[in-house]
Amino acid sequence: MNSSWGSISSSAYNWKFLHQGGELEATSLYDFRNRMYSPTLERWMQNDPIGLILQNNNYYSFELNSPLNETDPLGLASRRASYILDQFGLYIEDINTPNARLHYGSSVFRRNSRRIGHFGIDCN
Repeated sequence: MNSSWGSISSSAYNWKFLHQGGELEATSLYDFRNRMYSPTLERWMQNDPIGLILQNNNYYSFELNSPLNETDPLGLASRRASYILDQFGLYIEDINTPNARLHYGSSVFRRNSRRIGHFGIDCN
């Protein structure tokens, strides 16, 4: 959306990857490598290719109907946003609170789904 609440057809910065890491195609769908996402329908255009039923038996649901807290950059399975960022060397601590902090590094170490340390830069 732009300032007049109209649709944006491309990025002013010519970014290749936009919403949740999907690549905006000429069809106005986002390509997530394994599935196409329709921002108009707020649903995947194909059913889940690995057959996971994560919520309400809906193979087309997008990020457990919680795109602010979940991400699915490959179109295969939703994950908590802080977890998926770990794979790219980023970590957002306390993502759902006003105390959120951004960390960057070459690796983020986890044990039992809890961050126990990282190597890199604390961006705060």
